[in-house]
Amino acid sequence: MKFTSLPSSSAGILYYDYDEDDDTNAKVVKNTAYDVDELAGITFIPVSSYSGTVTVSYTGYTENGTEYTGTVKIKIEAVDDAADAIVYETDENEAVTFTLSDFKTACSETTGKTLSGVKFTLADEDFGTLYYNFDEDNSTNTAVSGYKTYYTGSSPYLSKITFVPAEDYTGSVTIEYTGYTTGGATFTGTVEITVG
Repeated sequence: MKFTSLPSSSAGILYYDYDEDDDTNAKVVKNTAYDVDELAGITFIPVSSYSGTVTVSYTGYTENGTEYTGTVKIKIEAVDDAADAIVYETDENEAVTFTLSDFKTACSETTGKTLSGVKFTLADEDFGTLYYNFDEDNSTNTAVSGYKTYYTGSSPYLSKITFVPAEDYTGSVTIEYTGYTTGGATFTGTVEITVG
């Protein structure tokens, strides 16, 4: 199969073998043939804040060489409202683990839909660090990636996110995030943490 039209760059990009942790992903090339196995690796990534319907045209070929045409329509839903802030308090030099149900509630109240995952905008390290699967006895904990989505039901899990304040820091920290619903809609929100 080959794609005979691609989405406008203002709407989003089709990628082949997409990896959200890789900033050098390969774009799908117009009129280039992809076999059946390769089609499973085609991913559409919408532009942030874009909403609307994207149409992609293609030409397919059967095993005996018969040609046919078709379209793929992708609907991206708009969500205008930001979620209410998720609020946590912790003592100086004490970690706080995020609660999955707080993010699920923020999603359902804002979009009316089910949360799939969350991507964080990382706070300045002068305030603290987000870790994945944090263990205070482990000196090599893994920091959360700002490029990665953390999911409600699969790895990497949203329920395993912990904020560790910078040593002796007291004050407030705001962490922004983008949430994704199971239907493809997005919304924004903040986590407000008071330390001390």
